[in-house]
Amino acid sequence: MNLCILIVQILSIPKQTSIQDDNFVTKIQVQLSTMNQQKSFDQFPVFFWGELGEKVIEHFRVGDYVILEGVLNFEIFASSSFFEKKLNLTVFNICPFLLVDID
Repeated sequence: MNLCILIVQILSIPKQTSIQDDNFVTKIQVQLSTMNQQKSFDQFPVFFWGELGEKVIEHFRVGDYVILEGVLNFEIFASSSFFEKKLNLTVFNICPFLLVDID
């Protein structure tokens, strides 16, 4: 298991969708924070299930920096013309790091 803790910046408004019965999934787009400004930022979607998704919608906004705890997986897609790795993060905890002040 690839347990990780990441500091990321929220790039998109959380979007919640219903999967089955009373199960909800919330999706946000994030980018990794980095100390080196010359390197490009890696952006990827993050999914939150159930009450954790409700917490994200209620407490966090675009531009906020948060600490994500979760399990990191890579999906590999290969065909004859291309090879792609896709990052998948299953989050089980989120904490504020630096929140944007709203006036």
